[in-house]
Parts: sequence; structure tokens; C-alpha cells
Amino acid sequence: MPAAGSDAREKDGDPPSPPSVADLRAAFSGDRAAFQGVVEQLWDLIFVFVHQRVSDRDRAEDLTQDTFLQGWEKRETLRDPSRAVSWLLAIASRKVIDAHRRRGARPESPLRTGEEPAERDRGEATAEEEHLLLLQEALGRIPELYRTVLTLRYWSGLSPAQIARLLGEPEGTIRNRIFRAHLRLRGAIEAQRGGRRSERDHEDRSMR
Repeated sequence: MPAAGSDAREKDGDPPSPPSVADLRAAFSGDRAAFQGVVEQLWDLIFVFVHQRVSDRDRAEDLTQDTFLQGWEKRETLRDPSRAVSWLLAIASRKVIDAHRRRGARPESPLRTGEEPAERDRGEATAEEEHLLLLQEALGRIPELYRTVLTLRYWSGLSPAQIARLLGEPEGTIRNRIFRAHLRLRGAIEAQRGGRRSERDHEDRSMR
């Protein structure tokens, strides 16, 4: 596996060039050199996907490495190599969830401002922080299929056409999925807000 993750692009730079179907078929049929080439092409994408959810860079690199290692070890279970990117993203997502469970922590928000907690007034939560928390929780409630396209679209900065090439799916399918993902996310946010209002109302009644 490459050590190239230490130089991974997180925001800027060109979008990733997807491996060809021929390269993916060779890689997942057991060709180590071809798989190494796929790792080099997809490292940045998987790293950013993980780092959105894990604030510690070293831990994100370890989980990215683990994702590709498992991809290699479980390569025979991938029936359609052209869907390898989606498959690897699903592995990465499970790695992040397992890592947070082991640490007894909740998944971190992919929407960080870069400002360390010590630089903020810890005594008061801002409206922005409240919104980000709602968004974080809502993202965790929608299916991985939709969470993935939203992450690729807005936090990795890829266009629908680029996402379609990476995931090996028609652009129209991806555009439709992004639209449906927005609806799912909006519904999850509204449900979260409704639940919080109910909790506050219950607390108010119990204090009377």
C-alpha cells in the first residue's frame, strides 16, 4: 500500500481520475501491480471520505490503509469490479463506524470549520454549531447510498458526471440519487428538530 496518503488532497486539486474497467478487473482478479495502481488512483478519494468523519489525520490514514487492505483480502467477493469504488466506500464507512464504536465515541461531523474547540467559548453553543450537529445526526440516519453521493458532491467537490464515472453508473442515475438524498436529508433534519422540541417540552413539563 502506498504512503501517498500523507499528501492526500482534501479540498483543492483536480478531481480523481477513475481507474478504467480493465484496470479494476485486473486489480480485483488478483494482479498486485494493477491493484497498487488502483490504490494510487483512489487513495485521495477514500482518504477524504474517511477524514470527513475522523478528525485525526493519522487515524484517517490508518483507516484508509485498512480499507484497501480489506479490499484486497476480500476482492473475490466483489462480483462486478466496475462497482469497486462504491464497494470500497462502503468498506471505508464501516471502518469509521467500527473505529468510533471501539473508542466509545459518536461519529464526527464531516462539516468542520477548522476551528479548534479551545478557540471557542465552550459555555455557549452557537446557532451554527446546533445546525451542524443536526446535520451530522441527520446524515447518520439516511442510507449509505445517499450519504455517499452527498459526501462526494459537496465535501469532495465532485460534479455529478465525475461521481458517475467513479461509481460506474449513469449520470442521470447519480443526479436522481442526489435529488433523493436531499429529500431524505431534509426529512431527517426535520425529524431531528421535532424530536428535540418534544424533549424540551417534556423537560419543561417535568420542571413545573
